[in-house]
Amino acid sequence: MGIQVETNTDKPVGGRISFKEDERRNGLGRIIFALALAGFVFNVYAFYPGLVSSDSADQYAQALRHAYADWHPPFMAILWSALLPVFPGATGMLLLISASLWGGIGLLAARLCAEFGRRGLLIFAVPFLPVVLNFSGIVWKDVLQATLWLLACGLMIGEAGGKARTRSLFRRTAIVVLVLSGVLVRSNAVFAAMPLLMWEFRDMRPVRSTLAAIACLVLCFGINSLIGKIVTVDHTHPLSSVQTYNLAAISHYTQTNQFPGNWTPEQTEKIERHCYMDTSWNSYAWGDGGPDDCSFVMQELVKQHYWGSSTLTRTWLTQILNHPKAYLRSRLDNYQALLKRPEIRHFIDQAQVIDGGGTLAPASALKPITMLLARYTARGADSRPSAPAYWCVAGAMALVWLTLSWRTASGAARFAHVTLTSALIYVLTYFPAGVASDLRYFYWSYIGISVAVVIVLCDVTRRLQLERLAIGRAPLPLTVLSALLAMTTIVTTWGRI
Repeated sequence: MGIQVETNTDKPVGGRISFKEDERRNGLGRIIFALALAGFVFNVYAFYPGLVSSDSADQYAQALRHAYADWHPPFMAILWSALLPVFPGATGMLLLISASLWGGIGLLAARLCAEFGRRGLLIFAVPFLPVVLNFSGIVWKDVLQATLWLLACGLMIGEAGGKARTRSLFRRTAIVVLVLSGVLVRSNAVFAAMPLLMWEFRDMRPVRSTLAAIACLVLCFGINSLIGKIVTVDHTHPLSSVQTYNLAAISHYTQTNQFPGNWTPEQTEKIERHCYMDTSWNSYAWGDGGPDDCSFVMQELVKQHYWGSSTLTRTWLTQILNHPKAYLRSRLDNYQALLKRPEIRHFIDQAQVIDGGGTLAPASALKPITMLLARYTARGADSRPSAPAYWCVAGAMALVWLTLSWRTASGAARFAHVTLTSALIYVLTYFPAGVASDLRYFYWSYIGISVAVVIVLCDVTRRLQLERLAIGRAPLPLTVLSALLAMTTIVTTWGRI
């Protein structure tokens, strides 16, 4: 039992594979299978019974009660509730995350070793990068979404030949289900799903593949709507948090209270001069009781019936149109806070566990190996090279290279273009709609960029070995779109208003 690897090395005359080559191929497959299995066991053992945050604890409570809310997309809580009868607490979700992470890495390794030989084993370094390992044992929607997509990528790249091949119905269905599940877990992933789905439907003509991808996303919205009809979902109006943060920022930069409703002079003074932070909206929702506590903003919006109202939406849109510079400046400040100085960089030592009684307990009795990983990931995540801004630049540079070398690129290298596009689009979705700057928001982008960079390194070293470092850009539409994405990434990462 193992993963089959078909190497692209030169074959004897007549197309036959020698016994020695067959043994080498099977041996590499067994190595890949063993490493992927060992990685899965390691992740489960190190983080058992599964670490949780306040967000995931809230979703766990919903899963226990079968009473859901839409502050977080309810799909994850529903999935969790389905696992609870078999795997209590966070164990089921930990197993799912670990299997998706290491299953995806194993499938990627099989394809990369088939194309690049043993250098493809470098992909096994990705799960041990400090930021990736930092969250791989924490039940968080960001982590579940990213690992489900990694598994989908492993299935996709399995047939990443020079020409698209018709997929089996089971394989295609599994890939689409994994991608759409990621969108149902993390709503802002909808745009980043497009490149992945279009790659999956690449055996169609470009227009048809685009339409097929759009149809899948429409189906996803239909599923989300159906969930709201099948189960009871409490509407908490999460969009109002975005609107509140944007109006607060515009109020700060214009020094004029832009909120609808009635406010005391003291409240207006705080809104205009003291409440705003470019890192998150938390001060407007959950105060600490100190002098800069601005939780009265959300409280007043709820009390005056503006929270979740069309009036708040109209005010929000009107103030953006009236003060575009203040809006763009605030969005750029918040976005760059995520990229350059993100909050909650390491979390293992801050997480909680769900004990045998189903209640939350501090994760104070972590295994020695878990505490060792906490120190390793904390040091790595706090280092300058782990800042998302540098990864965005690396991703943009790799995207440019893959676009310029498209015509002579391997199938795996072309797939790296897809993961990069998805990763960069994903992080850009936080530019218009971010309300915080936690490092976990960059999790899929970290994984997508890391996978792509490994593939690029393998491809470039093989090209140098074969003396085939020729370039030939992608078709014009793809070249233009890639250039726009790379330029937008650089400008939003380092630009100022």
